[in-house]
Amino acid sequence: MARLSPPLVCPVCRRRESGGRTFALSWSAHALTCPNEACNRAYPVVDGVPVVHPRAAELVKEPGADASASSPDEEVRLAGEDARLQEAVEHLSTYLDASWGDRAEPSPQGLARRGGGAVWERLAARADRPVERAIDLGTSVGRGVFELARGAKSAVGIDVRLMSLRRARRILEGDRVPYARHVVGPHYEAAVVSGEPSHARLVCGDALDPPFSPASFDRVAAINLLDAVARPQQIVLVVDGLCAPGGEIIVASPFAWSRELTPEGAQRGGRDPAAWLRHTFVEGVGLTSRYVVEDEAELEWCLRHSARSTTVYGVYYLRARKLA
Repeated sequence: MARLSPPLVCPVCRRRESGGRTFALSWSAHALTCPNEACNRAYPVVDGVPVVHPRAAELVKEPGADASASSPDEEVRLAGEDARLQEAVEHLSTYLDASWGDRAEPSPQGLARRGGGAVWERLAARADRPVERAIDLGTSVGRGVFELARGAKSAVGIDVRLMSLRRARRILEGDRVPYARHVVGPHYEAAVVSGEPSHARLVCGDALDPPFSPASFDRVAAINLLDAVARPQQIVLVVDGLCAPGGEIIVASPFAWSRELTPEGAQRGGRDPAAWLRHTFVEGVGLTSRYVVEDEAELEWCLRHSARSTTVYGVYYLRARKLA
């Protein structure tokens, strides 16, 4: 199995060790092992995706993670008997359309056809400024890391949902990946994404505590992640921590806060969270460095929920370079 560059490190040991010491994981066909004799923790590799998380055993058992259904139709049938699996199937429907709808047959209709196209185009354009290493935090079904890989010798996407990553892996290997597209109520229709081979790699892990050493990447992206976690400030710290001096960060968010995901006390920026985000990076508030803004924009992002329901978000997009 091909190794990742930069290497994965044990997140449990990093939390326990003082002085910032890290332990690069050793690879085998079915697991990664921490070389620290006081730990010796093993992390499974599931369907080609390493699961490097303190709760790895739980993640591989989450609804949809095992991809046990033989087809999307079977997945929908099983979801009718399991509310958590139904949520997982609907999640896949929404994010496969938003990420890969332009490569899906049939294509989504109406506003949903646009998906996250405006964001993906900006990521793809960074191929004009190639880098050694890039990472996509919260990569979901993989479109972000696919675009970043166009302009990076090594690109990795990390997400906590193994369900999404297993589909992403097949797409990035060039497979035709069928999925169930939500129509209305319990009804779905068949759709399929035509994948394209990519050298991008995937890791199942925590974007709030990714299993990589500091300053490991020249390009760090976090797309629509800030408002999907309990601690958005921690995402900002992670983006800064992973970015090497002179590297660039790309952060985009609609700041669609919800109490279920982000407690009110953790929601940043008051009435203008975009200004807060920009100020944090430009002034280096609580960060390892200040940043120079190189691009910012308000972009459209469309999430299709069903045949008659599409949410259109205004996403603030920020690209900035870390001062060396």
